[in-house]
Amino acid sequence: MMTVGDERRDFVAALINIDMGVLSRWAEDKRIGFSTFTDLSQRAEVADLLSQEIARVNQFLPDHARVRRFANFPKELDPDEGELTRSRKLRREFLEDRYSALIEGLYNGAHEVTVDIPVTYQDGRRSQFTAQVFIRDVTAADQTTKAGISNGRR
Repeated sequence: MMTVGDERRDFVAALINIDMGVLSRWAEDKRIGFSTFTDLSQRAEVADLLSQEIARVNQFLPDHARVRRFANFPKELDPDEGELTRSRKLRREFLEDRYSALIEGLYNGAHEVTVDIPVTYQDGRRSQFTAQVFIRDVTAADQTTKAGISNGRR
């Protein structure tokens, strides 16, 4: 998870890189169909689960440090793309630049943002990755919803 927010922002927001291995097993156990990382990362059921976890953690944080909105990265972060170091640490400046439209959407009240990201494949080919990313609010209702139950919100 990468939190964003500074003195220019009214609240803390987060960008989440889901763990495909863990969440794909969870989705299979819940009989939630998906085809790709992007598909799974943008599923309402996954967003509901993560929203509930964020709300749970928020209970232990002071009000100014609580995550209010979040989105899941639409593709797995990759060291070959410059998004992570080889030791899997986030390259924040690079990510803030690459996902600036998504970060702006977190703060301007958008509920979905189209991201267009240049990618380089292992064989050196370059392409554009385009995805619709849903943005979620973390609400008090998320604190009382049982994990894994979709409430229909995106």
